[in-house]
Amino acid sequence: MTPNRIFVDKEIDEAILATNTGRIGILENHSPLVTSLEISTLRFKERGESWISLALLGGFALIQDDFLTVLVNEAVLGSVLNTEECTKEVESARTYFEQCTDKKEKIEFKLQYMRTVAKLEAATLMASAI
Repeated sequence: MTPNRIFVDKEIDEAILATNTGRIGILENHSPLVTSLEISTLRFKERGESWISLALLGGFALIQDDFLTVLVNEAVLGSVLNTEECTKEVESARTYFEQCTDKKEKIEFKLQYMRTVAKLEAATLMASAI
């Protein structure tokens, strides 16, 4: 879910997401868990289908009663992203981050860089799955 809508609502076999303490895999009958999420990717596999990748721009995940609920400010499907454009965005964000001297701006550019890397990762994962 994003603040504006339910982004994806599907039955899945498994999911992989990046928490603040590392990546975790989620299968049926997973123990209940609430965790914060990194700016990274969420991968999930629908029943009998191939992997789907999303770029998640931070948030929280709740696992309870065989349901995974992910709350984020923004999510982007990897399949709608262009790998070449994402690569250019990563390079641009890296340049701004490296050249920035103001501490507040440095934090903002670091977050922007992390967002662009997550989008590139989601796009790359989807491109390699095709």
